[in-house]
Amino acid sequence: MNYISGLAYQAMVFLGEIPNPVTNTSEKNLEQAKFAIETLILLQEKTKGNLTQKESDVLNTAAYELQMKFVEISSSRREPAGPGEPNGQKETV
Repeated sequence: MNYISGLAYQAMVFLGEIPNPVTNTSEKNLEQAKFAIETLILLQEKTKGNLTQKESDVLNTAAYELQMKFVEISSSRREPAGPGEPNGQKETV
């Protein structure tokens, strides 16, 4: 449970939801947040059927809530789509 809590805490720091404990500032690093969330999802898959109900609930809740927060934050950072630019991304060749 401590490992799950640690990963969830790291993800929240990297999502900018809580201040970095070292710098005491809010910083976003979506790449690192994604890595922490993907690690939680991997733990879900690899420990399925081997956890107590409480452990499973904590892991599932943490992974789900962090995924939703990641989607919310990463979606809000995208530029609005302009004419001829699907999803706001300019096509490069």
